[in-house]
Amino acid sequence: MKASLLAALCALALIALFGCALPGAPQPPAQPNASGSFPQPPSIPSPPSTPAVPDVPAAWGNQTAANESNASSENRTVATEAPAVAGRNVSDRIGDGAFSIKSTPFEPLYIYVINDSNADAVLVRKGSFTMLIDAGNFLPVRKMLDELFIGRINVLVATHDDPGAIDGMEDMVYGYQVDEFWDNNVAPSSEKYAAALAAVAQKRITVKHPQEGDNLTVNGLDIRILNPAKQRMKGSPESDAIVMRLGSGKFCAMLLNPTVQEMEVSLIGRGVKTSCPVATFFKHGEGRPDSSLLIDGNSALEDVIISVGANGDGLPSQTTLTRLALKNYNVWRTDRNGTVEVYADWVGNYEVIPYNPAAAN
Repeated sequence: MKASLLAALCALALIALFGCALPGAPQPPAQPNASGSFPQPPSIPSPPSTPAVPDVPAAWGNQTAANESNASSENRTVATEAPAVAGRNVSDRIGDGAFSIKSTPFEPLYIYVINDSNADAVLVRKGSFTMLIDAGNFLPVRKMLDELFIGRINVLVATHDDPGAIDGMEDMVYGYQVDEFWDNNVAPSSEKYAAALAAVAQKRITVKHPQEGDNLTVNGLDIRILNPAKQRMKGSPESDAIVMRLGSGKFCAMLLNPTVQEMEVSLIGRGVKTSCPVATFFKHGEGRPDSSLLIDGNSALEDVIISVGANGDGLPSQTTLTRLALKNYNVWRTDRNGTVEVYADWVGNYEVIPYNPAAAN
């Protein structure tokens, strides 16, 4: 009893001297202030919180999990937007950049060799991708596009400065939405073609200049350029004409119609070895003293398409027709069959038929 009383007296003495109590010592009851209320204890601020680091999408991150665990929050790089896709105007090469189209790579390939009198126009469709190779005399091309409900051309190609190829080109540029224009990068030799190039420039259309060895794969369509040579010949317009191979899955077709048979020696000399079941024939079925190496030497060839109309040059040549008959090729002529349609699926099945507007999708 005496010890407890003595401890309490010591505690009161310490409080009187220092204004506080020792840890563990009994605390005196709180006393009201002058207003009659009890004083509140001072608030203790909470420690500052560490800001959270946003989640980084896995597809955009380049650091491993170990690096992430060791890195401090100050050194982390947080992605804020998806990587940009390069536009088609990124360079002059046809394989650079991406088209703004819906990806439908397994859709069938359609090639239409349009009946346009003695002019050339070939329409290529692969799902959401559309390419027009030459514009002929425009009116038959416009009719075809209207029947297929096509108002936008992803790639418009002028194979060479020849009336049968480019007479409708200026109307195409002004009449349709054209995303991209390809030509052979040879100065125009006609006012008609110069006007078409001026229209392309005025509408600020992306321009590319394909040449041998160039390749573009878009929406499951493989486009390989066989001509012109990297060193332009600048002889006849046909010598620098754009010649291409179109492929889809196990199917392919050669479009030889913009050039002439004399050019095949140069093509073969540059390593062109193309074996396709379908080919368009050189310049309206022209005749030459020797048979074509690219046609007769094509072991897979079954169907030959000749773009031709009424003319005073005796085309297609009877010599050419006889040679094709001796090889048992199926010969299709736009002057007799009208527009010729080629359909090919991804596994290589294909058929060639006269185009039927009533069945157009």
